[in-house]
Amino acid sequence: MKTFSGQFKFILSLLLISTSSFAQIPNEGFEQWSGNNPVNWVTSNVEGFVFVTPSGNSFSGSFAARLEAKAFSGVLGQAIISAGPDGEGFPVNQRHGQLSLYYKFHKTTPTAFLNISVGFKKGEDGIGAGVIAINDEADQYVPITIPVTYINGEIPDLAVITIIVNDQFLNPAASGSYAEIDNLSFEPLTDVKDEDELLKDYKLEQNFPNPFNPTTAIRFSIPESGNTTIKVFNVLGSEIATLLDEVKQSGTHEVVFNAAELPSGAYFYSIEVNNFHEVKKMILMK
Repeated sequence: MKTFSGQFKFILSLLLISTSSFAQIPNEGFEQWSGNNPVNWVTSNVEGFVFVTPSGNSFSGSFAARLEAKAFSGVLGQAIISAGPDGEGFPVNQRHGQLSLYYKFHKTTPTAFLNISVGFKKGEDGIGAGVIAINDEADQYVPITIPVTYINGEIPDLAVITIIVNDQFLNPAASGSYAEIDNLSFEPLTDVKDEDELLKDYKLEQNFPNPFNPTTAIRFSIPESGNTTIKVFNVLGSEIATLLDEVKQSGTHEVVFNAAELPSGAYFYSIEVNNFHEVKKMILMK
């Protein structure tokens, strides 16, 4: 299972203004349904194409949400649910540190995945986000938490939760891959100062997605400011690109690598900051 809690540019761009009346996660246990749609959630279901259904195989209560990717006429359709009566989110009035839930996951291709994202917004600005991509199957309910990282100390007024079952390459063979989701909840609020105080180690995370085509995000954390360099190399050790070469403040950061002009294969990316140096491998698969 690969975690990647900082896809801010992608997730925060999904945050929209909502005027719904909820102060907590709506229908968090998926006990209320209108046909094949959980009440106060929006799904990818359309007439004749059903990807989301109620499941009696719940962790607790009577129902869970079942999201199943399905292929129609050789085209894979992804299963999506998004919180809020219009899928645009729901009001909150405090900082939440993480999203917790229970899930099961079955996949029919190696590249099928379950993606869970949460984002927070203040007014029109995205101020926090977290995401996790699950690649490992789980035939029994498993608890999981998605940490939220904030970019400032403001109190959010809107939360968006989106859950997706799909395949990295939209492979129609992923039809039948499914997840069952139950018992969503927010955990205690997070204070930015506390996060900074806990950041004591340098860390270069695995890129996500991996394999990728053609873009992937690289996330790293540094406990103190310094000139930070991130470079990409091919298997021969030749430098392909410099993604970053500037002073970064302490905290968690992210860069995006676009390999649209490169051939498939293995590549390496490195970070150098202060006296810290680390290298990781990534796979470009076109």
